[in-house]
Amino acid sequence: MTSTLRTVIAVILAASTASTSSARASIIFDNVAVPVNTFSSSDATTLVRAEDFILAPGASTVTGVQWTGIYAGAMLHADDDFTIQFLANLPGTPDEPDLVSNAIVSIAVANPNRTGAGLFSYSATIAPLALTPGVKYWVSIFNNASDETGTPVWAWGGTNVGVTSSDIIGIRNMSDFWGNGIGFRQDFQLQGDITVPEAASLVMWSMLGVVGMMLKARFVPRKRRA
Repeated sequence: MTSTLRTVIAVILAASTASTSSARASIIFDNVAVPVNTFSSSDATTLVRAEDFILAPGASTVTGVQWTGIYAGAMLHADDDFTIQFLANLPGTPDEPDLVSNAIVSIAVANPNRTGAGLFSYSATIAPLALTPGVKYWVSIFNNASDETGTPVWAWGGTNVGVTSSDIIGIRNMSDFWGNGIGFRQDFQLQGDITVPEAASLVMWSMLGVVGMMLKARFVPRKRRA
């Protein structure tokens, strides 16, 4: 083995001791409800709604949710009582006859981070939820105004721009099964960690290719003389 080859292998071994990947917090799904110009009630006192989504490989663990909405009559809730649910899928509707017992996970979010005026933006961090990439799921986001003076119903922000017959939403009241309809596209984003290779990993694989070519060149059999 030549000294050059030994040097290259030593560098590769040093690189391999470093971390080969890192997790980067990012938006892993955006329902692209732009601009937010419609609002649909999603409150435990009226109807609740759900939107479907599919996550990509390498970005299928949810750690946070962002969404927008308003309060009927501009009657701001003294304190929000949101519920975020992730549900399995039946063709066209969430697979969930009971909102609490059969959800994949049901998360109570009291007073999430709320910013804005009139149209409000919300965000909440949740315990990591690992879902299967390439599989359709549903997320339901609803508030509960039953303890508020005047019962100001909360409405989920959405858009009517670019909506097609494939934009199916789940709809139900708290005492009924899920139905579906062609509605507005509700505004939400899912956050999670995306695994990306680090520079050390990329260098290591590149150098392995160099070593392979050097070995190939070194051990090419010679033709016998006639």
